[in-house]
Amino acid sequence: MKPINLKIKGINSYINEQEIDFNKLAENKIFGIFGETGSGKTTILDSIILALYGVSDRDTLQNIINVNTKDAFVEFTFEMEQSDGKVCKYFIRRDFRLRPSGLKTDAIINDMTHKKTLAEMPDNVNNKVMDIIGIGKKEFTKCIALPQGEFDRFLSDTPSIRKKTLAKLFDLEQFGVILSEKLKKRKNLVALNKSTLEEKISIYNGINQETIDKTEKILKDGGKQEKTLAIQIARDKKLLEQIKNELDVKQQLLDMEVNLNIKQSELQEINFIEKQIEYTEKYGDYTILSTKFNNCIDEIETLNNSLTENKQLVLNLDEELKRLEILKSDNLSKIDSLTQQVNSNQVLIEKKNLHDNQIKDLKTKKNEVSEKLTQIASKILTSNNDIKDLKSNISSLENSYKKLETQIFDNMDILDKLNNCETFKVKQDFALFLTITRSKIDPESLSEVENFNIHDEVMQATHDMENYELGVRKEISEILKDLKDYEIDLDNLQDIKDDVIKQNEKLNKKCDEIEDAIVVSKEQLAYIKSDLNNLLDKQQELNLTLQNYKQNIETLEKQQVSIPADDLEYIKKTLNMYQSEGEKLDTKITKLNAQKQKAIIDIEVATTNIENHKDKIASLNTALKPYNKTTFKEKVDKTLLLNSNEIESMKQKVENYKKEYGVLEATTLSLREKSKDYVYTKDDYHNLLETQNKNEEKLTELKVFINVNQITLDIQKQNLSTVLLLQKDLDEVNSQYNAIEQLEGLLSGGALIDFVAEEYMGLITEFANSYVYKISKGKYLLNYDGDFNVIDNFNGGIKRSVKTLSGGERFIVSLSLALGISQSIAVNNNKNFNFFFIDEGFGNLSENYIEKVLQSFDALIKLNFTVGFITHVEKMEYYLNNRIIVTKTPDDGSKIEQFS
Repeated sequence: MKPINLKIKGINSYINEQEIDFNKLAENKIFGIFGETGSGKTTILDSIILALYGVSDRDTLQNIINVNTKDAFVEFTFEMEQSDGKVCKYFIRRDFRLRPSGLKTDAIINDMTHKKTLAEMPDNVNNKVMDIIGIGKKEFTKCIALPQGEFDRFLSDTPSIRKKTLAKLFDLEQFGVILSEKLKKRKNLVALNKSTLEEKISIYNGINQETIDKTEKILKDGGKQEKTLAIQIARDKKLLEQIKNELDVKQQLLDMEVNLNIKQSELQEINFIEKQIEYTEKYGDYTILSTKFNNCIDEIETLNNSLTENKQLVLNLDEELKRLEILKSDNLSKIDSLTQQVNSNQVLIEKKNLHDNQIKDLKTKKNEVSEKLTQIASKILTSNNDIKDLKSNISSLENSYKKLETQIFDNMDILDKLNNCETFKVKQDFALFLTITRSKIDPESLSEVENFNIHDEVMQATHDMENYELGVRKEISEILKDLKDYEIDLDNLQDIKDDVIKQNEKLNKKCDEIEDAIVVSKEQLAYIKSDLNNLLDKQQELNLTLQNYKQNIETLEKQQVSIPADDLEYIKKTLNMYQSEGEKLDTKITKLNAQKQKAIIDIEVATTNIENHKDKIASLNTALKPYNKTTFKEKVDKTLLLNSNEIESMKQKVENYKKEYGVLEATTLSLREKSKDYVYTKDDYHNLLETQNKNEEKLTELKVFINVNQITLDIQKQNLSTVLLLQKDLDEVNSQYNAIEQLEGLLSGGALIDFVAEEYMGLITEFANSYVYKISKGKYLLNYDGDFNVIDNFNGGIKRSVKTLSGGERFIVSLSLALGISQSIAVNNNKNFNFFFIDEGFGNLSENYIEKVLQSFDALIKLNFTVGFITHVEKMEYYLNNRIIVTKTPDDGSKIEQFS
């Protein structure tokens, strides 16, 4: 940051407008702000802070407005280097108007490089300033206003007081509070996670390997029972088939015997027909005519009989039809009842299928969620492995960094020894000088003044020179040892130093590369940890979803649709049997109706045939008159006569009868032979069928039982796996919880703040050394090992207490320490400030030391620092050409005079 211009009016003691041109004031990189105490010197610095941040560092806004003006403003122009290296110029103006209703404020900020307004109104301007400068008021104040006197005291303070001072400067107490709050939130979050995991584990109470073993034993026993029952059912089915075949053979035999009996009952008729055929062929036409006559008589009689039989048949058929209709009605009633049972069971089956499908869908979804959980678990494992690898890599890089640091420090030790070796010639000459000087002092020549004080002083000086000579020669001896140990040639000393410095530069470059690699690895670690947290959240969400599915499945399984004990297949078989019997009844009724209709037709035909036969008898009587009836009466049996056209059909009838009878007889004998050892009956068949149906029901129930237990086993195994995973997570959470409690213990004791303060002390010392070395032109380095010392490079690199420093030397060291802290704050906020004020740092310095101190500031100017001294010491004016003198009068207030 580089100030350009500042205008003030109405702020504190500045009643009238005052202006400072920092371009002219700071052209020599060093200037002073002088004035009496209370003249308004510090208000200049306050006004810069007021312009940037809209607040005063020392009082409220109402109290800094001069009551004689009531209207005030501050304008500040400055340049700021951007992250891309470009420099932009900015202008800020803030107006303050004190009114009875209160203080009115207004603000604006312009980008003068790009000629545009960036923001208006105080809050918007404050936000824009934060974007441009990047740090808050407190940090900015610490960076540009260095209270040198405070750091002079800082050198001599005790370690505990120094830590308190650093804690105040760097807000370490607030850091501790914030960290404690974060730990508290983290602890609450971990405790909630712990409680959640414990609650989840409690849900699976009773799930263990013993429960799973019991379920597996039940499944094993059920499997054995299922196998045994299945074998028994298979045997029964085979036996049923055998019994059915035997019963079918017996039924065939029965049918054959009935048919054979029917054929045997027809044998008398067949014998009579054979006799008729023989008799008819033996006698002549008379026989034919007589036979025709007799036949007509017989046929009439037969027709009469047939007519009577058919009438009786019609009556019988009517009764049979009525009986069959009753059977049919009863059969239909049973069919309706069975159909209702089938439909009712079918509805229940459909409901059960729908219920089972719902359970199946839920199980499918549950399996999908389980698969996703498995995938997430795999990703979590991968992420944990990646985190482990990155941590290992970071640890390896940090170890490499520490090794390189060790090499750098070793090289620095070598450089110190090389620097010490450079003084070899001087120390050798000095030792020789001491030897010669001491040899020139003859104690005997001092005998004349033995009684005077000078004698003792000279002898003491000689003794001191001797001791000092011994010390110098000891140092020379150590240097010679180093030269021998490191094989150093004094002529090549500078080359060796250059080689060590180059080696250190390479090592520093490697350190930077390793630091970059560590940063990249830590960023990757943070990214993977973020992904891991997302995966854990997703896992928790899926576990809840999985639990919901399990609960829904359990609820549906408890609501399992039950089906009546009656076997649907058995009912269907019975229904089919009754339907088959119904069809048979329909067929039989149809046949009986056909027989009845045929009998009615036969009655009509028989009546017509009787009339026709009566006409034929009359005609035959006429034809038989020529024959001597007496002659044929004894020889011819008219009952045996056949018509000529009937003979062939009768012969064919006899032949067919013999063939059919032979087949029936042979088949019957075969079936009798086949069934002679058959012992099973229909009762055996039905009893065995009933037993088989019961066994099949038991097998179905057993399969359902096995399936239910298999599902239970799967759920138990899944639950056990879930419990193990949850327990693993709980162990990790408990580990985190214990670690947080340990951290809380450290924080409560202030150990962390002490550690951070100690680390800051080392960092500040490094920054301070970069300044003290250059300001003192290489003479001093600051050393901190629990207390401050200086290393005097011009005196063999010996360590000296800061209490032995002169006023000017102490000023240089305390100023470097102040600069180190300022730069630490700036670096901590990633900003670079090369402009700062030193407030009241010269009050205790003599003129001689002031001159030396100012001369030492040439090194700071060469480092491109611009320094402004705020002091009331008038003698400083003679050493600073560029200066501001602030004066104050009762009427006109404070006034600024600028000299360049």
